[in-house]
Amino acid sequence: MFEEDPVTGGITYGTNGLVTLPETIGLGASFDESYLHELPRVSIH
Repeated sequence: MFEEDPVTGGITYGTNGLVTLPETIGLGASFDESYLHELPRVSIH
């Protein structure tokens, strides 16, 4: 759906709006940590 997507696993979108949920607890999604390390960081004190 997106040009870059840091989310792995989770909901799968199919044709005609069909949404498939994984058989794991919660949404079953996680972030690609290598992608997150490439992003700029902001610290608020």
